[in-house]
Amino acid sequence: MNKPRRAKKEALSSHNYDKNHNHERMENVHSERSDISTNSKESSSSLPRSSTSSKFSSILIAVLPTLLTSVMDLYIDMHLTKYYLEDICSDNSNHDQPYSLQCISPSRFGLIHSLIRSLSLFTDFFSATIIDSHLPFQQPTLLIVLAPLYWFSICALFMGPSMIHKYSNHENMTRWLFSTDVWYTLCSLMKNMIPLRVLYDSSMMRMCKTWNVKDRADLFSFKHQASLYGGLLGGFLPPLVTWLMGDGPVFPQFYVLFGSCMVILSYVVMGMFLRRKQTMMMESGHENSPEKKKNPSWIPSLRKCFENRAFLVLLYLFTYETLRGLLWNGLYILYLTKVLHLEGSEFDFYSGVMHTAGMVGAMVFTPVWQLIASKYGNYNSWLFSYMLQIPIGVFVYLVIDYSETTSQIYWYLPFFMLLTITGRASGFLLDGIKSTVFDYDELRTGERREASIEATWSVIPRYVDMLSSSVSFGILSYFNTYGMTPGQIAALKNGEYTINGKRSISVQAALLPSLTSIICLLLMYKFPINDEMHSKILEELKKKRESNINSQPSEIILDPITNEKIRNDREAHHLDASAKRELSLAKDYFFSFELENMKRSSFYLRHAWHIEIALCTLLFACCLTFGYHFVTSVLLGRDMFATLFLWLSSVTFTWSGFHFSRIGIARKIVK
Repeated sequence: MNKPRRAKKEALSSHNYDKNHNHERMENVHSERSDISTNSKESSSSLPRSSTSSKFSSILIAVLPTLLTSVMDLYIDMHLTKYYLEDICSDNSNHDQPYSLQCISPSRFGLIHSLIRSLSLFTDFFSATIIDSHLPFQQPTLLIVLAPLYWFSICALFMGPSMIHKYSNHENMTRWLFSTDVWYTLCSLMKNMIPLRVLYDSSMMRMCKTWNVKDRADLFSFKHQASLYGGLLGGFLPPLVTWLMGDGPVFPQFYVLFGSCMVILSYVVMGMFLRRKQTMMMESGHENSPEKKKNPSWIPSLRKCFENRAFLVLLYLFTYETLRGLLWNGLYILYLTKVLHLEGSEFDFYSGVMHTAGMVGAMVFTPVWQLIASKYGNYNSWLFSYMLQIPIGVFVYLVIDYSETTSQIYWYLPFFMLLTITGRASGFLLDGIKSTVFDYDELRTGERREASIEATWSVIPRYVDMLSSSVSFGILSYFNTYGMTPGQIAALKNGEYTINGKRSISVQAALLPSLTSIICLLLMYKFPINDEMHSKILEELKKKRESNINSQPSEIILDPITNEKIRNDREAHHLDASAKRELSLAKDYFFSFELENMKRSSFYLRHAWHIEIALCTLLFACCLTFGYHFVTSVLLGRDMFATLFLWLSSVTFTWSGFHFSRIGIARKIVK
């Protein structure tokens, strides 16, 4: 009963402070406090309506790119692979040209994806660090610039091969520079190197950093519903446009080009709106003017992230989610076809029915979860929704008989809808949990670093995900031929699954997700920021912001989780040069055990930068060795070993880059 009153009181006090902030700057400290208390009573009745309308317009403009992106992502995810594996050969076969465009083979396609994923791992976090530490006030401008580059690279993926094939006259140059695999690699690499999604999420989080808990929940709920509506529209629009225009080679190019232009326009509108809002806030004095900062480094950002307990719990959760997903990656389609026996037209029909029914169910029950979250809090609702999802897989495994030869889709649909209602409809709760981590990180570090934290959450699990479906299909292949003689294995046709193989599919795709999710629930329970703790963090953060903006004596700011005193930015400003140098160099770049070794051992201190050079050289040599074995494994057709060596080379390359970045800092510390 007290939570709505508390939220309402926080929103009113925050609003009154913003209204009278300009008047405070013109008076002394004693008159400031009296003016705030007097004017807040006079303006409390008229201003909440305008503030509510302003936040509602901000929400609508912010979620518009999510809506349009969801419409396009569904079509791109479903048709891009098919386009390069099958359609590109038939659509561009012309005997008047010197040669016909060739499709990408499945093995080459998987190899390209692994290479792109490994190359983008290192750049993701560094680009996010630049966004946070170097250009925090230029994010709207970056949003306007990067959105066209990102979406035009997607257009080039669909339109490039046919245009090159049509207008090219130089046979040798075309074959070498503009072959389909090279074109797909270049465009996909450009698309994955542009941090548009991270920039969009960080801009949205930065927009709502001064909002109360209720307004943030509304923003995340609207964003989640926009993605659901976009996915539903993305399923209906392509058949409708195909019916109007006719199915032909020109359809993918037209649909992707027109849709990309609409998405770019939404990003431009959002960027202009955020830039205008930032300008108004700086003119009114509600936000500090941009300052020149030193060149960013990804190591201090990584170190600060790992000092955040709430960040670590979510990192463990996301990493474990990716790790357990290796057991069933890519098996859902086989579960539908081999266990539920959906083949041919039945597969197309019922997969469309499940997609539409899932979207509608999520849209209907999202307001229900929003009501539950407003009554019981985001954290409790997050735990409750995940707890309901755990037994569903067990029931599916017990009800669906993998030995049946007839369709069992009608037994599966109720469980699918229940999973959609409990899981997909409550997806917006995770965004609210993430926002608490951003607030706590700002309280600890004094910086708003949404992009760096989001990138770190994604980059480490992606190292695990590089193994992709190799583990799941390896387990399936083992059990599919379990107990068979070499002659029986040789007689087994490709794509044919025995009763042991179907049992393995049922266990991996239905039972294991439920059994392994118990550890996920335990990690979620260990998350240190509940709704009451978040309210305390917001109170301390508000005091810290007011102390930094106004020329007031610094108050004691406590960490609500550890009860430690947090040094204010103004107190840090009075540190001497040697203390600043120690904090910025030693503590940011080196771990505590390394600093202890430097204090105890003069040899380690004198040769710290030599040790970094030796470690960097050794790791880079390992990276080259693993890369050589990766290439030889690909040439010999050993895909499993190739994936393993690619993963090892990526890990050692990142590790060597870590030590390479510390060489110069170690040399400064020695001097």
